Amino acid sequence: MSPAASGRGAPPAVRGRVQSLTASPSADQNIRMLGWMIANPVIPSFSFGQAARLITKVFIGQMADSERSLSASVIRMLVQLGSKYRAAADHAVYEWEDEERELTEIDQNKKMEVFDKLHSSLLPAISHHLSCLVTSLDLVEHAPRKFPSPKLGLTLETLSSLERTLDQIIVDFAILKTPLPTVPHDHPQDRYKCFRSDRLIANITDLIQGPIHSTLLDSNYFIRLWELSTNDPDRAAFQISIPQAVQTVLEEITESTQLVNKILRFSQISDLDILQEWWQENVDSLDGTIQALTHITHSALGQQRPLSAIRTNLLKEFQTDITFLKLLRTLYDKVSKSATKKLAYRLDPQTDSKALSIMYLDADWMNGSLSLRMSFMFDLFKNDEPHGDIDRRQMDMSQMSRHVDSMLLHIALYLTPLPTAIDHTSPESDFKAWLIMWQVLWHTVITRY
Repeated sequence: MSPAASGRGAPPAVRGRVQSLTASPSADQNIRMLGWMIANPVIPSFSFGQAARLITKVFIGQMADSERSLSASVIRMLVQLGSKYRAAADHAVYEWEDEERELTEIDQNKKMEVFDKLHSSLLPAISHHLSCLVTSLDLVEHAPRKFPSPKLGLTLETLSSLERTLDQIIVDFAILKTPLPTVPHDHPQDRYKCFRSDRLIANITDLIQGPIHSTLLDSNYFIRLWELSTNDPDRAAFQISIPQAVQTVLEEITESTQLVNKILRFSQISDLDILQEWWQENVDSLDGTIQALTHITHSALGQQRPLSAIRTNLLKEFQTDITFLKLLRTLYDKVSKSATKKLAYRLDPQTDSKALSIMYLDADWMNGSLSLRMSFMFDLFKNDEPHGDIDRRQMDMSQMSRHVDSMLLHIALYLTPLPTAIDHTSPESDFKAWLIMWQVLWHTVITRY
């Protein structure tokens, strides 16, 4: 630094101000010092150019400090929201159900109001906030070697807006548990019945505690990586990790948006459509499980080295599993709806919310139970461990069979195939006969356990 710029030859007070300025260029008071020095030209050689360079240096330091502060605020908010929404929806429903209350007409009107508000404004607002988050985090497609440049202030605003919307939903949507008087299927209030509001609650809970919660966690990881990259002169080390983090956040946001759209669409389709789409999802899920079991079985049997006795026994269980999974798949496929399905159905007009929920939730319970069982069995096979708890296995299969029988009974009671133009036989009697035959086969397979 030149003698003039350092303040050498100037009065001690002035020299102290210059040295303080250059020693701590990020301090706010330095701007005031520079203004004082320029307004009091006691250093003849301290030019406006030198002042401008020092001001630039100060501003750069202040901008870096500000960005670090914003980054810390974004990270802190993402952590708080991630923790907040991990189980917030579940807690809201449990707290509401625990309250003892006498339902009034006001409660019923409030339920319809909340139902409509969710579909008209709150759920679409989630999609809007997530779209804004993509923009604020700069998660668009980037050319190779180009890094995102998040707008941290805008990100904070977006997260605050998302939080307000989610909080409003969590406050409101538990009111959907309010039961309404039973009305005919063609009544306008039929869309507010318990079956639909329960599905809405479950789907919103899955949305908030699933992909939205993951979006918050993954965005936190992305911001931390980006912050590290800005402080590292060798940004090449982040050429792989940052794009991967970006892709993960985008996938979570896409999943969230798709689930919002699904929830909104469910308010427009019939009860039967909701059931049939759910049964079709179970067909697709069973296809994946059957494929995985078949692959393991064929791979193991194709090995040249002999299998252990434990794995040999597990393979026998897998083969039995494949049989009953294929049989369960035929039931779902029979009653679901697909582009190639020729047989159409109708629901009995007297089908109430309880019957609809049983047909839906029995399949839901079996789906969850099968996922746990298959995961457990795969781990046993991988680790070469025996399946020793035979009593527990038989109890699980017996419980699953009860859910199948329950679902089958309600399908037989409330689901009726429609006659076709080319087939003048009785589709209803044929369908009932098919269900009886299927049930006999099911119990034959289950007895093998």
